[in-house]
Amino acid sequence: MEEIIRNCLIEFGGNRAGLAWEDASLSQLFDFIIGKAELIGLRWMTVGSCSAAANRFYVKHGFHKLEAPLAGSEHYACDAWYIREL
Repeated sequence: MEEIIRNCLIEFGGNRAGLAWEDASLSQLFDFIIGKAELIGLRWMTVGSCSAAANRFYVKHGFHKLEAPLAGSEHYACDAWYIREL
């Protein structure tokens, strides 16, 4: 999963500070998501260069676009935010 995410980040110019590129937990993302399954919502952040495609994908899969990031976000370079109830 890490390789897929890193390749997408490179393709869309997301291989920079403030994005998942520098996230120390990126290599354990799958385990992290599974371990947080008891949460009431799953949040996802992205960058504008892939917003159109991302928006279609996220909406299709039940995510709702947010106007601003949720408190505590470490990905300060993102400019599109989504959430989905689990």
